[in-house]
Amino acid sequence: MKRWNRNNRALRLCTFLLLAPVALGGIVSCAANRLSAPAAKVHLLAAEEMEDCKAKCEFIANVTGKSSSLSSSVAYHNALGDLMEHAAMKGATHLFVNPGENAIMRGEAYRCAYCVRPDGRADLSVCQGANATEPGACQVQGGIWMPIARDRASCEAKGGVWVLSDDISRLPDELAPTKKKPGK
Repeated sequence: MKRWNRNNRALRLCTFLLLAPVALGGIVSCAANRLSAPAAKVHLLAAEEMEDCKAKCEFIANVTGKSSSLSSSVAYHNALGDLMEHAAMKGATHLFVNPGENAIMRGEAYRCAYCVRPDGRADLSVCQGANATEPGACQVQGGIWMPIARDRASCEAKGGVWVLSDDISRLPDELAPTKKKPGK
């Protein structure tokens, strides 16, 4: 009887030593990654917001997020976090996530920001000194083409204020490209 108890303890100890790393590894791999401060500011877009986004925001890049977790729910969250991190590194303010696998996600990163001129209106590309809407025509007519400010530095150099927008629907309509009327 003593011998059986000793073997039983040895069996329990061996089992513990073999399973403890597996259990601890499972607990560690189940933890979802936390977002950095810039990635936490990236807004996820709903499909209904894409038309406004494409019209008023600047497309930056296609981005990919990956996860190596074996748990599908953790893999989803880690891949989404990685996707948001990549979008933030590119300077995105908004991200549209394309459906994919749990461990690999793809998305479209956009920057929804604009420059507000000193007169309070959204900055647009203009031709100074001539009546033209294209850079080449502006130059031919003796004007100076002033492109739209696409970053904080160029906006502030023009005396404007750089605005990052959380809500695409509130972006000025002036930023949307003019729609051509059919037949013209």
